[in-house]
Amino acid sequence: MVESFFTAGLTLLVIGAALAAVLAKKFRQPSLVMYILTGLFLGPAGAALISLVPELSIDALVSETEYITLMSELGLAFLLFFIGLEIKIEDIKEVLGETLTISFTQMGLVAVAFFGLSILAGFGTVESVIIALAFMYSSTAVVVKILADKGEVETQAGKLDVSILLFEDVTVVLVMAVLSSLAAAGSFSVASIGLSALKVGFFVAVIAGAAIGSSRYLLPKFLKYASRDKHAFLIHGLAWLFLFTLISKQLGLSLEVGAFFAGVSIAQLPYSEELHEKVKPLTDFFLAVFFISLGLSLTTGDLLKYIWVAIGFSAAVIVLKMLFYYILTSWQGFDRYNSFKAAINMTQTSTFSIVYAAVALESDLLGSAVVGLITIVALLTMGISSYMIFYSDKIFKMLGGKIKDKEAGDTDERKAVVAGFNEAVEPSIKYLSDEYDEVTLVDRSIKTSNEVEKFEDVEFEFSDFRNVETRKNQNIGSADLVLSMIEDMDLNREIIEETSEECITILTAEDQNQGSELTSKGADHVFVDQEAAGDKITGVIKQRGISENE
Repeated sequence: MVESFFTAGLTLLVIGAALAAVLAKKFRQPSLVMYILTGLFLGPAGAALISLVPELSIDALVSETEYITLMSELGLAFLLFFIGLEIKIEDIKEVLGETLTISFTQMGLVAVAFFGLSILAGFGTVESVIIALAFMYSSTAVVVKILADKGEVETQAGKLDVSILLFEDVTVVLVMAVLSSLAAAGSFSVASIGLSALKVGFFVAVIAGAAIGSSRYLLPKFLKYASRDKHAFLIHGLAWLFLFTLISKQLGLSLEVGAFFAGVSIAQLPYSEELHEKVKPLTDFFLAVFFISLGLSLTTGDLLKYIWVAIGFSAAVIVLKMLFYYILTSWQGFDRYNSFKAAINMTQTSTFSIVYAAVALESDLLGSAVVGLITIVALLTMGISSYMIFYSDKIFKMLGGKIKDKEAGDTDERKAVVAGFNEAVEPSIKYLSDEYDEVTLVDRSIKTSNEVEKFEDVEFEFSDFRNVETRKNQNIGSADLVLSMIEDMDLNREIIEETSEECITILTAEDQNQGSELTSKGADHVFVDQEAAGDKITGVIKQRGISENE
């Protein structure tokens, strides 16, 4: 059993995934683009390409097995669970209004446009509907990753795009559920669509209600107990994931729906950040297998049959999304620069366009050649838009735009992040909550989760600040103040590197030598004795960056 699992094909697949991740970083491309290309190279398409060399003919290096297929399905479940963990109901409430208007109007316009273009290109009604659905979303993975690398998540355009992607992720799950239901029914008529939509709507409401109810009455106590064991915490989270996928399956829904709402239920709790970090490596691995597996399933015939249509559709995706987003954001009152930035960020199809295609292929709603078309469009638009986003300011200037020193519409909100909690830092948190617009306390302690309730306007994240993903999620690069009570030199050095020069960094060291090193590297103030720091932290904050050690 073990020997049959660890085949040469699976070994090549994993090695290929590792190399693809390295190449993606080097060429500033989304990892999934490189994963699909890796699958194409290892599969029949790559073998056919190599066979073009005279007197050289080989078979596919890797073929799909039941184990690879299983891992691919897990990748999809983990992806939806991971996305669910990022969706907080309070965040949705805050971005209603202009975001909702832009999001659904844009999706409708793009869907109608590509349904018409697909019909004109000679595709059938079912194929045209799925193509239209596949192209109406933008890629959360591409947009958020590049914006985070550029430090633009907190800009006006960045916040708008992230909130739009949030709504798109929710609608993705609902559309996938309807597609799966239609495939199970074996019919794609108007009546079957309506019936499937009602059925899915009812069962999704049931499972969503169970998720929200459990997040209020069951999960807080369960996860509070589970969080005491740092190593077993992930297992408890995965148990919750598989429980919801089982319930979803029993209700006749796809396992992705259950996975999504399992994530949403946990996302409402302070423990979500910790689980989010622990699930990410698993999600990355299984998703790599999923996208490489997709590449393995495509032949050169699938890729070449609609190649010119795919190129034309790719250009249409970039142009139409740029146009629609620019017009809609301008209509909602955004200035020229922010409308341009918000629009150029969204000029690609989503990861889910490929997922839709895979689900439709498995359900016999699409042929493999149409899946090849959708995949090529995803590869081209994600690849091109990655460079467009990265060089967006230069493109804006080339088009005659002028960038102000401070973006119009940006606020002067001040943000403080506190890592670690004890009696010494408690008075300072009270002061920070009065002086700063946004204060977040990050700590991995059950007691802290109870203590923080007495602080108004202080957000608590149950997580380990030593984890780089935690600091990225807190966006400490844009923070005005970072106060760390964790005596960890590696962490302190990373905080100094990741924060801006304008940020006040107040750190804690074990001795004077460490304190001197941190000061020389740019820390504004370093405390050596935590207890002695108690009466002085607030004073240091008020003085905005004293550089002497205590």
